[in-house]
Amino acid sequence: MGLPSGERENDYAERRAINLRMNKSEPYYKQVLFSTVATLLVVGVFWIFFDASKHNGLLMKANVFLEDPYDAVGSFGIQLACLGAVLSVVRVLRPYPQGITCEPLRRILRGEAVALCAVEVTLGADGLAMLRYLHRWTGSPAGWLLAFIISLLVAVTALVGWRLSQLGRTLKMHSSPSSWWRTGLVCLAGILVLMFYPEGWRQGVPGGVFTALVGMAILFLLTASIVKSAFSPTGEQSKDFLDDLYALYEWVKVHVSFASPILRSGERFSLALANVSWIHGCINWLNPRKHAWNLVILAGLGMGLALLVVETVAEGAPRPSIILMVISVYVGIESAGVLLGYALFRQYLGIIKPWPATGGVNRIL
Repeated sequence: MGLPSGERENDYAERRAINLRMNKSEPYYKQVLFSTVATLLVVGVFWIFFDASKHNGLLMKANVFLEDPYDAVGSFGIQLACLGAVLSVVRVLRPYPQGITCEPLRRILRGEAVALCAVEVTLGADGLAMLRYLHRWTGSPAGWLLAFIISLLVAVTALVGWRLSQLGRTLKMHSSPSSWWRTGLVCLAGILVLMFYPEGWRQGVPGGVFTALVGMAILFLLTASIVKSAFSPTGEQSKDFLDDLYALYEWVKVHVSFASPILRSGERFSLALANVSWIHGCINWLNPRKHAWNLVILAGLGMGLALLVVETVAEGAPRPSIILMVISVYVGIESAGVLLGYALFRQYLGIIKPWPATGGVNRIL
């Protein structure tokens, strides 16, 4: 028995609307995919450079941005760049059963813009440090090598960013020119702070912590100001990163044969644990749909401890007499950075919706 004519017409109209959206967006998908790969490569090379400049015996001798606030800009810059790149990669890989439309393409480009801008801001801070302390590296071949690598990375990142800007213009993501004057003032303030930051303010634990926080704030504020001027935020987005993760998870569960039984067993185990009252309470307290800030605070604490472990492995453990102070400094600064970054980018990047919504997390929890 067929559907009534009204329902058939409604179904046809809906499919036609979906096809129209797909036809408008599909030509740009391959271009966005290419820009995602290019951004991921830029971030990967930047990570290698960031690590080498701090640990390579040759480059370390000429590295004048090993101290805060420049080092803090780089430390948080690499984290923000990785976050933006990962968000975009997941959104490219996740399935779109009804075809990809302009909204997810814009979300992908915003993640790439944040990643590239974080790289450029960090390289800019490195360049300002080298300009400020010319006398420390100009007499060394390693110093000129460092300057050449930074210049090359700036050029490559700018090239990928220019291509991203063209895609954003095609997808009508650009904001009005009037917003750039505020961005110019923010960038000018950041440049002046980095060029003339008093060296005496770095002394002692309070001065060192304050200087690191200044570098962290410069990275996040400059990046947020630039990307929001380049690609204007739109109205509320219908999906967030949790939806993207759930869609990718469901696809893997259905299409990857060896992973399916493992994931299904994990789901059954999770549901069994959720029936325990105190575990259910903990899960509810960490539910990002209901209490996003709780999860963000916990993530900041965990990342601070993880960075401390990495530094301990690379450079040795701190003295027992100061270990509590070192833990407090690492965890405190990292937590402050995570909270500021989340506050500035949660809506722009569509990380977590700050209200209950139907999505993968709700279905699991």
